[in-house]
Amino acid sequence: MGDESAYEPIQVQIIENEPTSRMVDGNLEVDQPDGGVVIQFNPQSATPETDENTENFYRNLAGEIGESELLTIANELCEAVQADDGSRQESLANRTKGMDLLGLQLEEPKSGDGQTQMDGMSVVTNPLLLDAVLKDWANAQAEFLPAEGPCKVEDFATDPQQGQDELAEAFERDMNFYLTSIDTSYGPETSHMLLWGRGFGGAGIKKVYTDPFKKRPTTVEVDVKDFIVSDATKDLKSCERITHQISMRQSTMKRMMMRKFYIETALTPPTGTVNAVDEKIADIQGVSNSKARPEDQPYTLWETQCELDLDGFAPKEYKGKGIPLPYLVTMDKDSQKILAIRRDWKPEDEECERKR
Repeated sequence: MGDESAYEPIQVQIIENEPTSRMVDGNLEVDQPDGGVVIQFNPQSATPETDENTENFYRNLAGEIGESELLTIANELCEAVQADDGSRQESLANRTKGMDLLGLQLEEPKSGDGQTQMDGMSVVTNPLLLDAVLKDWANAQAEFLPAEGPCKVEDFATDPQQGQDELAEAFERDMNFYLTSIDTSYGPETSHMLLWGRGFGGAGIKKVYTDPFKKRPTTVEVDVKDFIVSDATKDLKSCERITHQISMRQSTMKRMMMRKFYIETALTPPTGTVNAVDEKIADIQGVSNSKARPEDQPYTLWETQCELDLDGFAPKEYKGKGIPLPYLVTMDKDSQKILAIRRDWKPEDEECERKR
């Protein structure tokens, strides 16, 4: 054995490559020591306001606001929505006249006035408009609702990676299965929108939301008569308010309150809401647009995307600034009581832009 003091100590230094991160197209890319990259899509900010989970971020804030402040919000919002609704009455009247031109309503022969060329002559409406609407609907439905499914995936990458085509095909297959076998309302709702919204009315409106009972994304068509915006609106992305008028059964309202989706509050008995378009549709179909039993009368709700100054729920950089931020407010039209207030921007959005 030699003298141990003759050997110089060996120092071992382990240098670990710390992962570096960067933001690319809104996604967080983190380099790994083995040369790989971990991509986090739509990363949330590390601010205290966004540390809470998404479910808590979108919770119903109405129960945390005082009654006097809720009453003030309800009065101001009700006045604003009524002004928006009043500004579109001429448009609804034009839509009603257009339904007369379709020739769907049976009319009695003219007789007895002595002014027509012949008493008892039949009344005929030219079917040209109806023929054009049906042809447009048939062509659009073939494009938007093909038998194999409505979803098509295309890869625009200039440098395609291995396995990318298989991934795209799998996504397309799964999406079509969801839209045709799980969300079974997608096809009928889209077909109705293409016929009466786009084909006849010139504008088709769809709403995608998470159903509180089905607990999954659901697609519904919003009829133009139930879509309330100001007549001065040129762009839905920048307008002040967008309101969806919802008809809800009394039993559904009780279930929504029981599940805490709406706050529990006493509502006045619903009276129902009928406009010129509803009356014309009922007249063409030969049915009544009002319920005979008060127990069957649905509630009329206004679900409004609007801007409110709620300092207590604003991000810290907006606190004390008096800047209104986007919120989704649901209120009962007859009693003018607010049922829900939810943030209407994404947790990671530092600009707090309204969700589409």
